[in-house]
Amino acid sequence: MKTTYLIKLLLLMLLLCVYGCSSQKAQLKIARKHYEARQFKLAFSEFTFLAESGVPEAQYYIGSMWYAGYGVNKDLKKAFEWYLKAAKNNCAEAQYNISQMYFAGEGVTKDEKQGVDWLKKAANQRLSLAQINLSACFYSGFGVEQDYKKAVEWLSKAAEQDNPIALARLAKMYIDGKGIVQNYAIALKYLQRASQQNQAEAQFMLAEMYIKGMGVGKDRKIGNNMLVLSAENGCAEAQMAVGFFCLVQGEKKLAEKWFDLARQQGCNPEKYIEVLKTLGVFNNISDHEINIIESSAGFDRNRILDRLRPIKIFSLRTDESSFQNHSKD
Repeated sequence: MKTTYLIKLLLLMLLLCVYGCSSQKAQLKIARKHYEARQFKLAFSEFTFLAESGVPEAQYYIGSMWYAGYGVNKDLKKAFEWYLKAAKNNCAEAQYNISQMYFAGEGVTKDEKQGVDWLKKAANQRLSLAQINLSACFYSGFGVEQDYKKAVEWLSKAAEQDNPIALARLAKMYIDGKGIVQNYAIALKYLQRASQQNQAEAQFMLAEMYIKGMGVGKDRKIGNNMLVLSAENGCAEAQMAVGFFCLVQGEKKLAEKWFDLARQQGCNPEKYIEVLKTLGVFNNISDHEINIIESSAGFDRNRILDRLRPIKIFSLRTDESSFQNHSKD
């Protein structure tokens, strides 16, 4: 008799638990719907009820709303408090945001070590953004001792999830031979995977590899096409390069369009010259080419000649037709 009573009690508790979970999921769905519809005050009220009940996702949303000032007056300290509650409940996104707030000193005293510790927690939960940022910490020695091998290790974990940024950065490390043996063939594979996801920086690096013949047969047409794709996907370096090649062809209006896009991202003449050097544009510099640089980058002749080192490269006037074909409005 007593055993039967206990079984019934356990079943009742189980049903209540299942009902409670289902009810919370339904309430979360409604709150998210209101949030996405920008009905922030209503969403904030709904998330608060769930957050105070200990629901990590709701705690994360409340933190985000305090951080951005959605439905409430922006308050970084309160944002940090709610993110921390969610982070302690193993919400990876909250752990990542806590790390960034520690790094920036937002709502809490700046602390690089704490930032890295929380970043590791998020990275260990396979949050690819956290893995990429942790890699960057090891690469630069930010909050940790510089370690290129660990930088490669964390990038590799994010790349396993096919994250395009991780694929591009890992490829760059294979190109440079930092933390890993230099291998253009592996770099090329990673760049191709990232490029298929329209990762602009990967497309720019692919362009460089094809133009210079790094681990692949030289192919200026493919290189040019990759530059245009990269520019169209927002890579400022590619936009500057495409702008230059358009000027070489006399397409001034089209060139100015690309230069404007690059300038909007904060690119300056110094960066412009570095990009052209990266692509190996200069060997024997003609007056025509110097005039183009002067007009587009604002450099005087002496500064150009002082800064540019002779680099073996293809003729500027070969296979540039692809820029016109892809760049027309």
